[in-house]
This record gives sequence, C-alpha cells and structure tokens, in this order.
Amino acid sequence: VALVFFSMTINRNEDWQSNETLYAADIEKLPNGALAHQRLATVYQIEGDRKGNRASQVAAYRKAIPLLEKAISIHPYPDFYRQLGELYGATDQWKLMIEAEEKFVALDSSDAEVWMQLGVAHAMTQKARPAARAFEKALELNPTDITTMNNLAKTYAALKRPEEAVKLFN
Repeated sequence: VALVFFSMTINRNEDWQSNETLYAADIEKLPNGALAHQRLATVYQIEGDRKGNRASQVAAYRKAIPLLEKAISIHPYPDFYRQLGELYGATDQWKLMIEAEEKFVALDSSDAEVWMQLGVAHAMTQKARPAARAFEKALELNPTDITTMNNLAKTYAALKRPEEAVKLFN
C-alpha cells in the first residue's frame, strides 16, 4: 500500500512544477472539474495583473476567459460570474461584462463592488439609465463609497438631473 501512495505522490509532484501545470493536469484528469478550470483561470488572471504592459495583461486575461466560461458551463457558481465580469472589463468587453455581472447579481445582489462595476460597464456602453440604477444600488449597499458617489453624480449629470447629483454631496 505504501508503495502505491509513494508512486502516486511522485506522479503528482511532476504535475506540481507550478500552479499552472498543476491545474492544467487537473483539467486533463477531470475535464468536467469546474474548480480546476476556475483555478487555472485565476493563475492567468494573476499573471495578467503582474504584467507591466497592457498588451501582456490582455493576453493573460484572454487565456483566463475561456477557462471561466467552461467552469460556468459545468457549474455556475456566483463568484465565477463575478470573476468573468472582471476579466471582460479588463479586456474592454463591456457588453459581456454586463451579462456576467447581471448573472452574478441575480444570484447574489448584496455585493456593492459588483453593482458599482456594473454601473461602470453600462456607462462605458453609453447606457446612463441602467448605469444610474446600478450605482444607486451600489450606494445603497455601501453609502460612504466616494467612487460610487462620483460615478453616480456624473451619471445624473449626463441624465440632466443635476439636483440629484448635488444632493449626493450634501
């Protein structure tokens, strides 16, 4: 028995050259493992976050996106939608970001940061009314967030509602 476990440990150590090789090996062994896909996507997302130039960041994020899409197709955990939305936003895919984050808030509407990011994505697609609704929800959940207040004030101004923008800061 000990020999079997020793052999398994040696084989697993070969997979564990890095987190990337570990999770890639997990995907080969468990192609329907949602967490393995999500974890490899996270490795690529972190790699992108560490890159110094925009092109390298986007390239790393684009490696992560299909892995998260696959993870969601296997098991739609709310946090997978959140992470996918972040990656879509980081690659300027605003409409896809909106879709992912709307799915997240349909499952968990209590995350102020996701509501704020959803507002940003709507604003980037020139949709001021949905942006305002998302920023309002974010501010309801986190009433002291100055970034959300500023975004909502700008959105109110775009909607020709300056009185509401001023009220935010009174």
